Amino acid sequence: MGFPARVEEYLQRIKSYGKENLADILHEIGEAVPFISRQSRFRLYLEDLTEGALSCMGAAGGEIERVRQVTFAINDDNFLVSRVYQQQAVASCDNLAEFPEDMPVVDGQGGGSYFLPLVHRGRSIGVVCLDRCRPGDFPR
Repeated sequence: MGFPARVEEYLQRIKSYGKENLADILHEIGEAVPFISRQSRFRLYLEDLTEGALSCMGAAGGEIERVRQVTFAINDDNFLVSRVYQQQAVASCDNLAEFPEDMPVVDGQGGGSYFLPLVHRGRSIGVVCLDRCRPGDFPR
């Protein structure tokens, strides 16, 4: 079973780029994530090996400027983003207010989030977070 045509187009365009086309890849991911997930809020973290951190390279919805200022140490599994990167496993959180360092939370209110590892040739390169406004807002 194949992907829907539009998803296949995104995949083919992303596969055609080399590492020197990072801006193009980020643009394609930024368009594809909301289309595929039906979520308007997301965060995209990519590894920055010179800093030993996961840096926010793209975001939509919510407090974008605050989100872009937050980085996560790659080797610190106290953060959900770092843990997903290290373990290459999907994770979810019903209420990000329980993990305030994982996302800037306004007035103690945090929504739910899915954390999806980005893996290339068996190696972690980043994490995509699909966020919702209200706790428990994702179906199980």
